[in-house]
Amino acid sequence: MIRLLVPCLLLGGCLLDRPAGTPVHLVDPRPPAPAPAVPLTDALPVRVVPTAARGHIDGRILVRRGDGGLARLDDLRWSAPPDRHLDAAWRVAVEAEPRLRAVDSDGVATAALELTVCELVSSGRELRMAVCLTVVRADGQVAIRPLQATAPVAGESAGPLAEAAGKAMAQLAGEAAVKTAELLR
Repeated sequence: MIRLLVPCLLLGGCLLDRPAGTPVHLVDPRPPAPAPAVPLTDALPVRVVPTAARGHIDGRILVRRGDGGLARLDDLRWSAPPDRHLDAAWRVAVEAEPRLRAVDSDGVATAALELTVCELVSSGRELRMAVCLTVVRADGQVAIRPLQATAPVAGESAGPLAEAAGKAMAQLAGEAAVKTAELLR
């Protein structure tokens, strides 16, 4: 009996989270696919570490208020945490960079992204994203570079936000792949 009661209470708590009748729209960023690359014969092997995010970045969409504080939107949410979407774009960008060859082995350079900013600004008209790129060479040398991107949001619904997020993520991932290749040369 108790086994049935606990899941029901947990589910009930989740259902009570939102006022009745308030729709939630999911935002699913779709970065444009980069052109396929022909790897160079001397492409550098790199292990791509899964993308992480700062603790305040989760499935809810953040809006930077005029006073500098952050608010969360109630009617829009990411279909998955934004670092998962960025991770997919990052891996595609590394594969598209001809100077890099993604591998899954030890003893090679590693590259990692940490999503540090993902928020709407300017009254929701612009999406701002920032990452910290960390590249560790095979010899142990570490390079850390901040990268940021902004993309205009053409409307207030999920579609324009998804398009802006896709563009910003593709820009960040592409810049990170190019910067990784430069840092490993």
